[in-house]
Amino acid sequence: MIDEINLYATLYVDSELRASELNKLLSQIPGARSDNEDVVYGGVAFTVLDNDDFLPAPERPDAAFLFFRYRMEAVPVEGTSRQAVLEAVGCVLGTLWRSGATAVASCEYEDELPLHGGRPQ
Repeated sequence: MIDEINLYATLYVDSELRASELNKLLSQIPGARSDNEDVVYGGVAFTVLDNDDFLPAPERPDAAFLFFRYRMEAVPVEGTSRQAVLEAVGCVLGTLWRSGATAVASCEYEDELPLHGGRPQ
C-alpha cells in the first residue's frame, strides 16, 4: 500500500493554453486516458484547476510559481508504486515544458523529478 499523502503533488502551471487544452495535451501522452475532468496516466490522476491565487507575471512576488495561472493536482491511484508516480509526474512535467508552459512541482519528492521538478537550483 502506498502512502498517498507522500506521493501527492501539486504542479503549478503557467501557460497560454486553456485548462481544456492542457487536458487534451496530457490525454495525448501514450497510455493516458481521459476520465471526466481528470487525465489518468501511469497510475496518477491529474486534474487541472484554475489557481485562485493567480497573479499576472509583473505582480508576482518572489515565490512566483504559487501564483501561476493553473494548479494541477496529481493524485496517485491506490496501488501505484512510488517509482510509477515519479515517472508519471516527470513525464507530465516534460510534456508541459515541451508545450512551452512553465511548470513547477511542489511535493516531497521534487528533487527526484527531472530538473528538480522545475525549481531553479
